[in-house]
Amino acid sequence: MIDREMSCGVLVVGSGGAGLRAACAAAEAGASVLLATKGRVNRSGATLLAGANVSADVMCDGGSLWRMGIKSADPNDTQERWFSDIVHEGFYLNRRELVRQYVEQAPARVSELLQDGAVQTSAEEGGRQIGIPGSAILDVLWRRVRAAGVRVLQDVTLCDLLPDGSGAAAGALLLDIPSGELIAVKSGAVVLATGGMHGCYAFNSGTSGLCGEGQAAAMRLGADMTLMEMVTFCPDVICAPRRFRGNILPYILQCIGYGSLKNRLDEDFLPRYYSDSAIRLALGSEWNKLLLSYAMFREAQAGRCDEYGGVRYTLAGLTAAQRAELEETLPQLSRGIYRDIMALHDRQGWLSVSAAGHYFDGGIAVNADMSSSVPGLFAAGECTGGLFGANRVAAATTQMLVQGAAAGGSAAKYARDAGARNADPAALERACADALAPLYAAGGGSPRKVRAKVIEAVSQSAGIVRSAQGMAEGLRLLDETEETAAAPQRRERAANREWLDALETRSLRACGRAILLSSLARGESRGVFVRSDCPATDNDRFLCETLLHGGEVTLRPVEQGAPAAAPGKADYFEELERVFARLSYAEGDAANG
Repeated sequence: MIDREMSCGVLVVGSGGAGLRAACAAAEAGASVLLATKGRVNRSGATLLAGANVSADVMCDGGSLWRMGIKSADPNDTQERWFSDIVHEGFYLNRRELVRQYVEQAPARVSELLQDGAVQTSAEEGGRQIGIPGSAILDVLWRRVRAAGVRVLQDVTLCDLLPDGSGAAAGALLLDIPSGELIAVKSGAVVLATGGMHGCYAFNSGTSGLCGEGQAAAMRLGADMTLMEMVTFCPDVICAPRRFRGNILPYILQCIGYGSLKNRLDEDFLPRYYSDSAIRLALGSEWNKLLLSYAMFREAQAGRCDEYGGVRYTLAGLTAAQRAELEETLPQLSRGIYRDIMALHDRQGWLSVSAAGHYFDGGIAVNADMSSSVPGLFAAGECTGGLFGANRVAAATTQMLVQGAAAGGSAAKYARDAGARNADPAALERACADALAPLYAAGGGSPRKVRAKVIEAVSQSAGIVRSAQGMAEGLRLLDETEETAAAPQRRERAANREWLDALETRSLRACGRAILLSSLARGESRGVFVRSDCPATDNDRFLCETLLHGGEVTLRPVEQGAPAAAPGKADYFEELERVFARLSYAEGDAANG
C-alpha cells in the first residue's frame, strides 16, 4: 500500500514559524532533516496571517528590547516581572518551566530574527513588543532553512504518526495531495509544528489547512494533551461579505487605537458588562480577545447583532487628520485586499465583525525540551499546550521561535542517541488502511457534509460560553457523524479534495471531542473558559491543568497556586477584576502585553 519510502534523522511536520525554526535548529545540530508541509513551504499556515501580515507582535521583556536598541521600550522591565505577569494573566494554570524558557530565551530569538534581516515595521507597543509582518518572519527563517540544507516535501498532509515496537515515534505516514501517493517516512525523531485546530470552528481567523492533524495524530499515538478546553476567540473579525470573512484587519486597527464598536442599535455596549478599567483593557491591550469576545456573544444573545451575527466596527469617529495618520502608519491599507476592505467600510460606514476561533491555548503536553509523553515525539508552537495557561496575552510569534528552536535541538539529540529505528509493520499497515478507508467506503455520506456537521457540533457546543448540557449534546452529535461513512464520489487518489475532506474530518472530530471532554472536566469559569452553569472561578477544586489521555481526563494540580489572598471560590467577573487590579495598565499606565 506504500508508494514511496523516505528516511531522515528528524522529521518536522509543518512549515510555519515553529516548523521552520525547528528544522534549522535540528539541521544546525547535525541531523538530516526532512520538512513536510501541507502547502507552500513559507507561505502557508498561521504565521503568514500573524498580525494580518501587517504587523505581528514579537515580544520579549522591555529591558532586553532596550539593549537591542528599541529605545521606546522600558529599560527597567525585567524577565522576572514578565514571568510573573504571564503566570498571573494565565490565571495560574501555566506550566512554569515553559514560561521560564519563554521569557529567558525570547531575547536571543528576537535578536537573531532582527540580525537575520527581519525589518521592524511598527513602533514598540506596550513596553514589550515590536511589529514584524508574518511574511517577513517566514522569509528570514526560510533563508536559514535553505542554508542548513533541509530537504522539503510540499503539498503533503499528515495521515498518522508511526510507532516502533516499543511505542516510540519512529516516523509518519504522509499523503502527497497532488499525486495521491502514500509516503512512509522513517525517522529517529518527529517534531510536530502543525498549528492550531481552527477548522473545528465554523467562524475562525485561521487558514483553511489548520485542521488539527498534528494533535489528532499525537492522541492516536498515545500522547497526553493539556488544557484542550482553553480556546481564545479574536474579536473584530469580519463576518461578511464572504470574500473578507475571517479577516482580522479591524482587530489590528483597534489594537493600535483606531475605531469603535456599536451594536446594530448604534449603542456603545461595553459598559453593560465591564467597569471602566476593564473597558480600558478591552480597548487598549490583548485582553481585548477575552473581554470583547464575551461582550459580543452577549449582544448576539440579546438580539442586538446584525443578520451576520456581528456588531459594527467603525472609523466614522475619526477626524480627517486622524484618518490621514492611520493611513500613514499603515500604508498597506492602500493596497490589495486591505484597500478593498477600507473601500467597503467607507461605502457603508462600518464593517460587520464578531468573535472568531483564533488561538488554542491547549494542545500536546510538552516539557521544556519540547518532548511529549511519547518518546521520540516533540512539538512546538500552537499545537502544544501549557505555556499560556488559561489566557494568552504574550505573543505566539515568540512562542514559535523559542519552542521551535528548543524542539529542533532536542529532536536532533534524541535521534542521534536513539539511532535508526523502524516503524512497527502492523502499525504501518493500520495507518495505511485508515488513510485509504474513505476511498473504499460503500455508499456513505458526502465528506463535505459530514465535515460540516462535525464543525457545527463543535461550534455550537464549545464556543465562547459553554454548558454541560450543550457539551453533552455536542459529543452526541460527534458520535453520530462517526457512524456516517464519508465516501468520496470520485475514488481516484490524485488531487482528490473529497478524500482530503474525509481525512481532515477525522482530525477535526478527534480534536473537537478532546475540547469537549476537557471542558466538561473543568467545572468552573477561568480565563478564556466560561461556563454558564459554573459561573465561578474555583481555586480550591480547579487550580489544575486538565490532562487528556486515551479519552479520559484527569486533573493535575499546577506547580504553584494563586496568591494566598485569593479566595477559594469567587464570581468569575470578580476574579477578572482581581487580576486586572494587579496590572499597572488597569490604572491607565502603558500595557504590559
